[in-house]
Amino acid sequence: MTDHAPQNVILGRWTVPPGRLRAFTAQVRARSAQSPFPPRDLLAACDAQAEKGLEVVFRTDELVVGSWSLSFTYNQVTDFRLEDTWLLVELEGGSHEIPVPVTPEGRAAAEQALAAYAAIVAEENRRYFAARAAPTWSNRLLNIAERHFAWVVLGFFFVGVPLLVALFGLLRGGFE
Repeated sequence: MTDHAPQNVILGRWTVPPGRLRAFTAQVRARSAQSPFPPRDLLAACDAQAEKGLEVVFRTDELVVGSWSLSFTYNQVTDFRLEDTWLLVELEGGSHEIPVPVTPEGRAAAEQALAAYAAIVAEENRRYFAARAAPTWSNRLLNIAERHFAWVVLGFFFVGVPLLVALFGLLRGGFE
């Protein structure tokens, strides 16, 4: 059984029997033979459980495959694609791809987990854009800084810094 923190919700869970797990590891090894970033740790976790099978747990904060895990907090996951024999996790805009085993019996759980995760991401994006569009002073200043970045930087160095130096000099009692 996979341990999980109580605040994280399990979106999907499925088990991969030993025969399908061995077939999965053979496919991944063949697929990533020429890759500069093969999923070595994932394959090691699959090899360790090759005789018993393993459990895959898709949570709100990470994907756990046996003893291996992929944290969504520390890794930039950009896409999930459900294919015939695996769930393909795309990292950093497509520069890395990590396959996760999915059985025909676990396909429905994987589809449900992906739908729930997509809903969570959509809600987080909606909240972010709503907070960013709120009429606050910090948002107004941020809009100005984003639209006129070069002028803000030039103003800081040619107006802001000299004003600070002059103010500091006056507070010291003069410029002698």
